[in-house]
Amino acid sequence: MNAAKQSPRTASEMPRPSKPERILVVKEEETSREIIASMLTRAGYECQEAGDGLEALALLDLSKGFDLLLAGLTMPNLAGRVLGEQDLIQAGMDVYGFGPWHIDDVPFAERKGKT
Repeated sequence: MNAAKQSPRTASEMPRPSKPERILVVKEEETSREIIASMLTRAGYECQEAGDGLEALALLDLSKGFDLLLAGLTMPNLAGRVLGEQDLIQAGMDVYGFGPWHIDDVPFAERKGKT
């Protein structure tokens, strides 16, 4: 059987959400944070950026409308792992961490009921 090989889709070819989901991107390294937010914005998401966990907490406190928290696991001033456990995380908000991690960091989402 000959299956046609599909090439990866570009951002303009990706399905767009009907209502832009709001994503808070938290990463201490500015260039990485801007690249991530730019890619998500081109894919149709509304992004806001924070440089560390404390800045993210301030944004979470001001705006109750984020659908997703995407945070670096190892950051100064409140790491993403700890940020995901804060009371300001709204019910129904997905929390994802990225970056270098240790196996002990994995269950933090489960403790918040996010499996």
